[in-house]
Amino acid sequence: MHVADAEPGGLEAKCRRESSRRCLQAKAYPDEPLHWELEVTLCRGSACDPGVPAVLDELIANGGYESWSGRGRSITVTMSYDDVTAVARLDEVVAITVTCGDSAFCSCADLPAERCDEHAFCWQISGWAFDETCVSDRKRPLGCSGEQVCESSETDMIAPDGRRWRLPSSCKPAVPGWERARDDSSLARCNGS
Repeated sequence: MHVADAEPGGLEAKCRRESSRRCLQAKAYPDEPLHWELEVTLCRGSACDPGVPAVLDELIANGGYESWSGRGRSITVTMSYDDVTAVARLDEVVAITVTCGDSAFCSCADLPAERCDEHAFCWQISGWAFDETCVSDRKRPLGCSGEQVCESSETDMIAPDGRRWRLPSSCKPAVPGWERARDDSSLARCNGS
């Protein structure tokens, strides 16, 4: 996967730090539909621009949705990089976050674990192997995931090949067939395996 270069004043200048690499990858693939969260402010001090809400309302009318959080008003839309650029460059858009859409572009299942970092929307999932008496103390790469939100507690899983693994969180590799296993937290770490 390619990542584009940043340009001064470009859309990626407004990307939140955690989304900066994803913004640059979106720029390298400008036709891919992705989920863009645009944080907006309609007023600066006591001055409000009555023309801007019409542009934002048009986004909502075309399938975007509005939400309010501790950061203020956000509008989330599914668009390509090229389509979102004109709106994202408005002064009223103060920050941008991008996540994957539902396209094949976002699939992490076909990437080998060693290449997860090549795709800005995927990351490596590693875990510890089980045997009958203990859990390995050596972490091994298992696959890639695009899951955004995971429980932080260790999770026991069964891989598609039937082997048991302990993962550091509830995120699992994107390859189909991974299933939650019965929690066996009583097993200690093996020595030197």
